[in-house]
Amino acid sequence: MAADQRSKRVAGAQSITRTLTILELFTPQRTEMTVADVAKAAKLPKPTAHRLLAALRERGYMRQEASGGPYALGPRITALSAAYSASQSVSRAALPHMQALRARLNETVGLYVLFNEHSRVLIERLESSHPMQVVMPRGVPMPLGVGAGGKVLACDGATARRVGVIVTKEERIPNACGIAAPIFDHDGQVVAALDISGPLERFPAAAIARYKRDVLKAAGAISRDLGDQHA
Repeated sequence: MAADQRSKRVAGAQSITRTLTILELFTPQRTEMTVADVAKAAKLPKPTAHRLLAALRERGYMRQEASGGPYALGPRITALSAAYSASQSVSRAALPHMQALRARLNETVGLYVLFNEHSRVLIERLESSHPMQVVMPRGVPMPLGVGAGGKVLACDGATARRVGVIVTKEERIPNACGIAAPIFDHDGQVVAALDISGPLERFPAAAIARYKRDVLKAAGAISRDLGDQHA
């Protein structure tokens, strides 16, 4: 790697660390801070603190009622908090059913939620005992509309309920098959996708037909636990 590329990577990581440090300064006891307050607490040059705060304000993670006034956390923080809370409740409801599904099929079981309007993340994964398996990383954004889980999460509630189960082959990973079904909350909204995946040779047509029923049944059970009235 060239020296200038390494320098850019170090500078980028440093900016991320500094930005997170600024966000962590705000607490229930300290809800507002001036640029000078932030610079002092985060041990940053004042121009750097001002630049990072302005960037956070532009993205909605900070707000400033008046020019030159103190900063406070912005509305995007609430959205992140809601997404985290939703993912935790979904995980708790899903895990027993995921364990039962993995025990029945011995294929890798995954649970995906939306990350933003363009991507999804894996929040739970139970791996099969087979030496050959499809492994997805937790917490890494993956595109919507690609892969079984991504296609499920790209659907609105009515479409997802009508489609039920989506099967994909080699869309993201060569020689891989995925089968996913939607999980609905008490409002009938799609909040997650339950997915099983593995090498194509373990997913012949007869197995896919059975796996679709099993995945749909497990997703329905999780939806019922989350209060879905139609599951």
